[in-house]
Amino acid sequence: MIFCYVRKHYQILKYSYLSNYKIGTGAFSTIKIGDKLSPFTPSAISLSKYNMYKKIHQEYLERFRIAHNVNNYSEFQSFNPLTKEINTHTRNVLGYGDNKEYGTMDTTGTASGLSSKELKEKALLELIEKNEVMLIWYLEKGFNVLIDEEIKKLINSIGFHSEDIYIFCSSNLCNLTTFAVFLFDDKGIVSTGVSLNKDPKKALTNALLEAKLLESFYRDSETSPYKSFNQYNYKIIYEFIDKLSKSMKCINFVDDIQQDIILSPWINSIEFAVLNTNSYQEYVTIRCFSKELLNAIPSDGNILANLDKKIFRIYHLDEDGILKKPSCIIL
Repeated sequence: MIFCYVRKHYQILKYSYLSNYKIGTGAFSTIKIGDKLSPFTPSAISLSKYNMYKKIHQEYLERFRIAHNVNNYSEFQSFNPLTKEINTHTRNVLGYGDNKEYGTMDTTGTASGLSSKELKEKALLELIEKNEVMLIWYLEKGFNVLIDEEIKKLINSIGFHSEDIYIFCSSNLCNLTTFAVFLFDDKGIVSTGVSLNKDPKKALTNALLEAKLLESFYRDSETSPYKSFNQYNYKIIYEFIDKLSKSMKCINFVDDIQQDIILSPWINSIEFAVLNTNSYQEYVTIRCFSKELLNAIPSDGNILANLDKKIFRIYHLDEDGILKKPSCIIL
């Protein structure tokens, strides 16, 4: 099914200049919601063309199916594995935007594929990683990762254009380690990457690859989400990240593979639901969401709209604490 779109909807944009990584994008159908269009240009990076095409198609399915739920008021059921509860909602809460039950929702916590077990884990880890980055950024709840010779080899094997690379990690919300990567060129932010995995080496590699993917699209590009930044904005972000790297404890990378995911005991709200509707049954798309965690990227706007969530009470993060820092730039 994937390859019926090749040449018409998929395109390999470039190859990483120091490796065999393929970077590609796709252009598919979209849904108009009010005066906005759902995202329709997914992208991916991989050593394998097949895996790259598959990732592009899966990202498209996630974005399209979220949009298809926006104005859908049919009922669906979600399952909370922590409390063993089955809850009934209307499908609009799974779409983009704000709702009273779960707050602001974007693509955070979604995954597409064939294995529901793998998808549930992937969706959960994506939800957790965005909240971990928020705690690193606004509360310095994490560590600065020392870029030693082994990590330098990994960085060089991927091949970056950017001059400066900062790597942070944290394990506040579960027993696994989240890695966050920030790339700068001439002290200007270029791209970011974040990943969480049972295997720390995979998590670090995936965070670097995500940063590489976005660097390929946004470096010297008019489409960069940071293009609207002025010199003052660039200066503030660079100085903030540089200061963060110096104020947080510096640690060596530890390759400690975990077999299970153990969440912090205060987390009781983790729900899973299938985004597929009757009209769209190809593959499975799962969303993981929570009443206690942020279900979107941790920008200051998203956080300020969701300060009633439990995570902000647990970590004593309020409006003053948010506004003292620049808005988180993780994409």
